[in-house]
Amino acid sequence: MPSVHKWKSLDALIFLIAGCLLAAIPVANHLLLRTYALDLGFYTHALFEYRQFRLADSDMLLAFHEPHLASHFDLYLPLISPLSWIFGSWTLLLVQWLAVLMAGVAIRRYIQPTDPWVARFAQLGFYAFYGIHNALAFDYHSNVVAACLLPWMFVALKNEKRMQAAFWLVLIWLGKENMSLWMVFVGLGWALDRRSQRAQRNWGLWAAFVSLVYFIAVMGWWMPALSSSGGYRGFLYHFALGDTPLEALSYVLAHPFDAAKLFLYHKLGDAAPAAYKVELFQFLLLSGLAVLALRPAWLLMVFPILAQKLWHDSPFMWGIGSQYSVEFAPLLILGAFELFAGLRIRPWAFVLALVQLSGILAVNAMNATETVVYNEKTRLRIFQREHYRQDALDVDEVRRYISKQIPQDASVSAASPLVPHLAFREDIYEFPLLKDAQHMILLPGISVYPVDPNCFDALMEEIRATGQWKLMHEGPGWSHYMKQ
Repeated sequence: MPSVHKWKSLDALIFLIAGCLLAAIPVANHLLLRTYALDLGFYTHALFEYRQFRLADSDMLLAFHEPHLASHFDLYLPLISPLSWIFGSWTLLLVQWLAVLMAGVAIRRYIQPTDPWVARFAQLGFYAFYGIHNALAFDYHSNVVAACLLPWMFVALKNEKRMQAAFWLVLIWLGKENMSLWMVFVGLGWALDRRSQRAQRNWGLWAAFVSLVYFIAVMGWWMPALSSSGGYRGFLYHFALGDTPLEALSYVLAHPFDAAKLFLYHKLGDAAPAAYKVELFQFLLLSGLAVLALRPAWLLMVFPILAQKLWHDSPFMWGIGSQYSVEFAPLLILGAFELFAGLRIRPWAFVLALVQLSGILAVNAMNATETVVYNEKTRLRIFQREHYRQDALDVDEVRRYISKQIPQDASVSAASPLVPHLAFREDIYEFPLLKDAQHMILLPGISVYPVDPNCFDALMEEIRATGQWKLMHEGPGWSHYMKQ
């Protein structure tokens, strides 16, 4: 009995330390105005709308009116919205952080019956995975939560709780419109991996089929019906292989070798691979993708995430930054460490798991130092003082001023870093969108995005020239204007 308590204490300690270290990323960033309108402000305002039983819209970012669900079919937000009465602008960051922590627990539970030490290494590897840190450092995204539910689905399947697994499957669908397409491949991969177990194989095939039906319904009918353009505005249609998923699929089937080349090259005929893609593969191979070469079924699950990134027409999507690598985390960690745990020679299992964990830690260190893709390193470097400082302006002064001078019912156009903190109001816009705004609060000392910095001064001259805006207050790095 004492030994059982000892191991439980160790697991609790891992959970506690990881929780504190991972929390240091979003907490400092949000307090110091390093979260933004895209995407935390946008999603937080959606919570405000949903908790009042209104359909959230995209008026914060778009000049025309359109429901939020037309851009991303995200049903987590209405489910989470009641929590915002308690946690305010921290709600989504808290949910995302907790989802990551609990996913690590699920990963340990999945592997623990085979090898408890490898299971703990896997949990640590998940917490240290570069894609997890990048996602926590870049606001909130529902696909992060959805990816963190996948280990729980696998735990239910491994324990022969197929109805419970179906519950997790549906929850994953609700995170974002492309999650159901990912689940098609996850279902097929699970069926292939467990092909000798009839019940498990059949569940995987069933999951792939119903996920495909849901994906077609969302992408083919529901989102176009909500969109003002009659189509889907998300990145999924902007493939290098075609303008629609059907065009892309036709190209892949007709030209599979050319499509495969585009996993490394910017376009066919290029002389050298794209640097962003090379860096992505370096990070993934060191983080477990190399081990999955021994598990083709798990590579099948990884394929749609790679294709979604590397067949996109924007170099920004190819890289290791933001939330665009988070779906790799559960697959690479579970796939690699489960293989190690299953080795008959226990010392080899321990050594290989430790080597893999070292690779993940090395990648995370590279991610926070020098990368080809630009990442705002200050948001990631929790062991450096700069992560906990904002030298461009006095954040406390800005907060106090806003709380006293900006009425809760006022319409506001604000700089991107301020939008998440001002999102709980009827009308909030990301500057330079003004619409019916009564107040304009800017942070030129921190960020003028999405305005080109070279054009910001000229834009402000135009706005002041209208005579409609009066400067109410100006401090170091920020200013407040009120409409006259």
